Amino acid sequence: MRVLISLVMVVLMASFAFAKVPITDTVDMDFNMRPRLIVDNRDFNADTGWADDGDLRTMIGISVSPNEDLFVRIRLRESRGLGDQGTLAGPTAEFEAQEAYAKLKDVFGRPMTFTVGRFEYEHGRGRIVGATGWSTFGPRNYDGIHIGFKPSFGHIGFAVLRADEKGPVDYNIVIVDGCFLDGAFKPLFVAELDNEDYGAEDLNRRYTMGFFYHRGIGESLSIVMDAAYQMGAMMDIDVASYMI
Repeated sequence: MRVLISLVMVVLMASFAFAKVPITDTVDMDFNMRPRLIVDNRDFNADTGWADDGDLRTMIGISVSPNEDLFVRIRLRESRGLGDQGTLAGPTAEFEAQEAYAKLKDVFGRPMTFTVGRFEYEHGRGRIVGATGWSTFGPRNYDGIHIGFKPSFGHIGFAVLRADEKGPVDYNIVIVDGCFLDGAFKPLFVAELDNEDYGAEDLNRRYTMGFFYHRGIGESLSIVMDAAYQMGAMMDIDVASYMI
């Protein structure tokens, strides 16, 4: 019965997973609630019963488009464990800015976009940069700038992002991305520049080159492919790896 009630709660809560509400012609609001319930009985002992746990992620966003060339986005996020009063202490249960950026289009009258602030970034299927869309704390976000160019043959982007994570205080990511062949081919170059001095002979540097490819063949077959090669050095150890 306990498991049944938990499953019913998940179904009911999932019905409120996402909603977008237009406020005016230039302002939209969106709500995103993502409950997750974990039911566990892996000890192979029928006398111990089931154990369950869960968490809840809530996001509230506001998008403002005062004109065709300007887009402003703010989205607040709060995450907590279900029923765990300990999560009421910051920073877990405080609202944080998941996104807070401005995007300009047709910069200087050219087919360019300029984005600055904190924004989500994902390329292809997110295997190299991005991903974690279903994590408790939401999709991956970065602080930085992104400049996009739209020539007649596709799209080219350039980004400089800040990524301070659990220790490093001077960690930057430089990205060059592209989108060609009507979105079928998306190349990517990523340079991870960790300028923190760990006492190693060289600073940590990783460079990743790859692409995402998706193309349909007929009406019932498609090819989806990710490929990448990474090189550089981490703590004086050479990096040389690939993924297909």
